Amino acid sequence: PDILFEFARRKHQEAQLDRAAISAILGEMRRLPEEIHVHVNAHASTIGRDPGFGEFLRKASWSYGIAMDRLTLEIVEHSTAPEEGPFLEALAGIRRTGAAIALDDVGAGTSNFRMILLTRPSMLKADRSLVDGIATDPYQQATLRAIRRCSSSTLQRSSLLTPGPRASRPRHSSPGCRARHSVG
Repeated sequence: PDILFEFARRKHQEAQLDRAAISAILGEMRRLPEEIHVHVNAHASTIGRDPGFGEFLRKASWSYGIAMDRLTLEIVEHSTAPEEGPFLEALAGIRRTGAAIALDDVGAGTSNFRMILLTRPSMLKADRSLVDGIATDPYQQATLRAIRRCSSSTLQRSSLLTPGPRASRPRHSSPGCRARHSVG
């Protein structure tokens, strides 16, 4: 998928690919029990530069019979962040639908403290680079604790998610970091 999204970014087609991926996920979500909550990814550039994205998300969810409060929109970005005004306006509209907002890959690239301040997410997902090897690296432990402290003191529904173990790697953890959830 990374190659496909990079190709779409270079061709200025990220919004179309984000929409297609979300539609596919929502279509499959119909088969899940109603108590299951699903995270979908969208690039910050899609949210900020595609004026119809929020309406698309609402209509697509409705057409598949998916309640918006079952969705968390994870903001990802692999290029420059969009213009703040349209981006924040779009996020406000998405929040009004009942969807939660998460910031993905916190600690890497554009998912930095500035983006946390702008997005005011319900959840933070730490980047894998902050977790791999954390059991033996006090700097990584301190960084993840700082992100956790930020999330627990500023987010109403505080959650810090960390990447789960990959099949070929043992689970790394640090008692002081205490992430509430792990995702793989």
